[in-house]
Amino acid sequence: MLKDVSEQELEVLRGDALDNSLCSSKWIIKTLMSLCEIDKHGWTKELEDQLCILWDLSMEGEVVSHLISYDFPNIAKNTLMTSDEPRLIEIILGIIGNVGSSDEAFNTILRDRELVTQILRRLTSDDSLILIQLMRILKSVLWQVMAHQSEDFLTAYFTECEFFGDSIIFILKSSTNDDLLTGTMNMLESICDVDTLVIENFWEKLFRIDDLFSAMLESFSEVISKRKTSQFEWKFAEHWLGVITDIVDCASDGGFKSTGFNFSEFKIDKTDEKFLKLMEIMYRILKPCKKSYNLYPIRQGGANMIHHITHMLLCLRCCDVNDPRLDCILTTIIFSLKTESASKNNQDPEELIADLLEHLNRYWLHMIKICTGCFTCCMDSGLRIYNVDPLVEKAHFDNDLMGSISMAEMLWRTNVIAVVGGGNRAKFADNTVLIYDDLLKKFVMEVTFTSLIKAVRLRRDKMIVALQREIHVFSFPTPVRRLLTLETRDNPTGLVEIATFATAQRQLLAFPGHKLGSVQLVDLGATEAGSSSAPITLSAHQGALACLAVNGNGTMIATASVQGTLIRVWDSVRRSLLVELRRGADPATLYCITFSRDSEFLCVSSDKGTVHIFALKNTSLNRRSTFSNMGFLGNYVESQWALATFTVPPECACVCAFGTHNSVIGSLYVWTERFTSNRVADYVESAQVMEKSISHGGPRYYTKKYKCPREVDRIRIMSRKWLSNFALAGTIRLLIMNSEYQKIIGNRVEVSTALNSWKRVTEGVYLHKIGVDPYEGDLFHETPIGLYAFDLMQEYLPQWALFLLFVVADLTTALCLALAAKHYAIELVGTATKRKEEKDKTKKPSKDVSSTSALYVSTAYLFNPYIILNCVGLTTTVFTNLLYSIALVSMTRRSVLWSCASIALLTLQGLYPVSLMVPATIYVASTAKNRKTSIATMLVTFTSILAALFAISYCIMGSWSFLWSTIGFILTVPDLRPNIGLYWYFFTEMFEHFRWLFIASFQINVSLLYIVPLALRLRRDPMLLAFSYLAIAAIFKSYPCIGDVGFYISLLPLWKHLFQHMQQGFIVGCFVLFCTVFAPTVWHQWIYSRSANANFYFGVTLAFAIAQIFLLTDILFASVKHEFAVQHGINKKVNGNEAKLLLE
Repeated sequence: MLKDVSEQELEVLRGDALDNSLCSSKWIIKTLMSLCEIDKHGWTKELEDQLCILWDLSMEGEVVSHLISYDFPNIAKNTLMTSDEPRLIEIILGIIGNVGSSDEAFNTILRDRELVTQILRRLTSDDSLILIQLMRILKSVLWQVMAHQSEDFLTAYFTECEFFGDSIIFILKSSTNDDLLTGTMNMLESICDVDTLVIENFWEKLFRIDDLFSAMLESFSEVISKRKTSQFEWKFAEHWLGVITDIVDCASDGGFKSTGFNFSEFKIDKTDEKFLKLMEIMYRILKPCKKSYNLYPIRQGGANMIHHITHMLLCLRCCDVNDPRLDCILTTIIFSLKTESASKNNQDPEELIADLLEHLNRYWLHMIKICTGCFTCCMDSGLRIYNVDPLVEKAHFDNDLMGSISMAEMLWRTNVIAVVGGGNRAKFADNTVLIYDDLLKKFVMEVTFTSLIKAVRLRRDKMIVALQREIHVFSFPTPVRRLLTLETRDNPTGLVEIATFATAQRQLLAFPGHKLGSVQLVDLGATEAGSSSAPITLSAHQGALACLAVNGNGTMIATASVQGTLIRVWDSVRRSLLVELRRGADPATLYCITFSRDSEFLCVSSDKGTVHIFALKNTSLNRRSTFSNMGFLGNYVESQWALATFTVPPECACVCAFGTHNSVIGSLYVWTERFTSNRVADYVESAQVMEKSISHGGPRYYTKKYKCPREVDRIRIMSRKWLSNFALAGTIRLLIMNSEYQKIIGNRVEVSTALNSWKRVTEGVYLHKIGVDPYEGDLFHETPIGLYAFDLMQEYLPQWALFLLFVVADLTTALCLALAAKHYAIELVGTATKRKEEKDKTKKPSKDVSSTSALYVSTAYLFNPYIILNCVGLTTTVFTNLLYSIALVSMTRRSVLWSCASIALLTLQGLYPVSLMVPATIYVASTAKNRKTSIATMLVTFTSILAALFAISYCIMGSWSFLWSTIGFILTVPDLRPNIGLYWYFFTEMFEHFRWLFIASFQINVSLLYIVPLALRLRRDPMLLAFSYLAIAAIFKSYPCIGDVGFYISLLPLWKHLFQHMQQGFIVGCFVLFCTVFAPTVWHQWIYSRSANANFYFGVTLAFAIAQIFLLTDILFASVKHEFAVQHGINKKVNGNEAKLLLE
């Protein structure tokens, strides 16, 4: 045994083996000698095998060291010079590529100029395998260039190789090898990094850009087929977009002037082949985004692709490159990200969506700053200046003078205007700020920067220009010289503000600090030109800054984070917090914060469609909670809310300003999307001004009173308990529906699923209205009959009526359950009375059990948190539960028609409820004279109604496409977004070739496995049988929600007489409470905090499912115990000790 061998003996046994490899230094020498003597012995299979082993081992550090010490670079050089054997060349290049993992060894190879020349000579090879290894080497060389950040002998190898660019272009145009094209794209991406970080115009030094651009277009057409795109093809497309975006970016910035490659040529001839190909490729990639559900869930790869395309579109638009199809898709993407991102943030990382919006807004949302009394409007047609009161156009500068403008800044109402080019008809670069003097009618100053300008601010003696990571301060207007250059945190939105009043106490400049959420403050009045500056840092927020404002005197600063719920106002001198204002509870994107001229009021606008006005001097004007003075309820209750608000269309980005009378005088809509039936149509540019007095701000609310019915189905609800229960339950639902929490609840994965989401219903109704089959994609999964009903709801019911409809449906469900509970309890008492053989008389149900069961069941339903959240979230499960309750009350009433009709509707919608036909048939047959006839009647009635419903559905849609999106969707489980069920995690982790086996197993488990055994065992208690089927479906169905769980849990009071026999009640209760609390907690840690993963959330859902299984089995075992006790009695004591009935 090796454990008995000493260390010295192990050293002897190991011999000269290198590290943990199987080779020795002698073997390496022998192999290299064989390689040197290849001219004598020729290329043999034995030598090939030895070199392949050496290739595999060349990743080991000690093997690499021996190769270098045994002069492998010279051997490789001689071999490349003398041999043309493709396999030998491939192996030699592969070993060199592996050596690239060691910087020192790779530098030794790269120092041999002749060897590098021989390597590059292989670029002309027609062997794909050789070229694949060559691309690995080239990428490693480029990595060395980036690592050393210098333009040394390494880059000379690329620039001095005359055929390098032509060879790469030839590969892109002619190769059909997927691995080679992917390797080439990876190498070109490294060139992008070198061009960006190390060597300016590196592209231009290596390629004829026009030819490279054409080759890139051809390579995409060659690899990406027009059929359904594979995973590899999308991966290639992601690399391709990274390269082509960098090329387009350089071209649009004028980086390729010497090559003559300029995208502006496209605006002359829109039939240019390159233009058509580029537009078609972008359209092919963006086309799926026309349907918003294709955007989600956003993965990193998909986000990168959209990011690159968006950036490329913005670069092209600066050169007047335009395509109406892309405009339409781009508008749809903006609309989706703005209106649906809040609901999708549960699945998608926030920074991905925010990054996409930032790039999209660079084109659509022009930077506009409202000056006192005037505001500018930057358009593709030029620059317009408006007077606020009265609203008239004061000046118009057309394209001939300025071209299209991306941002403009006025120096108060003077003749001086700072402009930056951008848009479709840009005349000036977007990295240049120009000062136009309207009095002299000419440009008087021009300052160019190395990167894109993010913002410009003016005061009477200063000009501030914000770049991505720098703030430049210039003296202004004469003499113009750079005073300061301040470094800042990554600032993509150009946050920078300055005190503008000429009489300001401090020339305060504020911009984001290096620390996340901090603000840096600089007093420009106390800073001399060329001197170093040490900004004062103010820790304003924990998250990144989203909006910033400085009052005119420079004494106050207002800040807001990307969360958008709080606005904090600071004293700039003492750097202390003056007041914390709350905009709302939901996260929002803030567009602007503005101080009034006297700094007594603050105005805030956001993407929620509401403009908020706060008082700063007399804060008692701000609204507060009734409990705000208690002092111990937390910051939220003690917050100050806006004293007045007014609304603007939420789809518009707006900025606001104060007039001379402290009214919100201006609200400029940069762009507006017009809506018809919840859809986005053509976008238009408009400028509108709204005025609303602060004293009359805020919406008005109206309430209506509704009387509860006094008699339903011969049950008189006279008790105060019944009235108070229903009134209180309805009030709770309506209050939460009209609060800010309604959307949050509706977006929770525990509440809304792919089958019951109201947002999906809204989108499906809209698609049907415009003639698009809602079942064509993966969005809508309700039945055509439901589609028709929901269409009527949305067309004729306003929002308040829709909320009321959901509440009424939920209250009706509770009423039907109360009826079912009463009938079942009456039967239970009657059955117990008829049994003469009862031995345990004390356990007979009491006579008043019917009234108490009805009250308990309705109360359990009305105040069940799962049911309340289900109703408030506007899920279609509300109507499903109503159908379930109708089915249950119809069963107890032995109504054949109503039972079959309700179960048929449920089956059409969810498939699994078909099992309820078993207890329904048992109920009907139990009192029928001829059981066979009654069973046949039930089956024929159910089949006929179900067939009629399918026929109606076909007539509504005109095809059978709905079957795959309803029943087929439930059975095949294609949507694996997380929910409270078990399927999503299992099939996410499942190997694809096992998928159908386990789908069949899961579906058999939920729909078939338990039907017959439970029916045989519970044939005497069909209501308990129905409860069991409902519970099994809620636990094991494809897409469960808490509304399903809450429904069957509400039925538990029906078996109050079984509670004494249950043993797992406390454990189940603790588990359910634990899972209810921890599910949203773990979800937040997984999706938002990123301190957990999917396993954590699945663990909670698995525990939740186990708790439900324990509950169901406990009820069933209690039923068996109760039946035994009824028939045989229970001996309370055995041998003088307390006894307990156990099942064996």
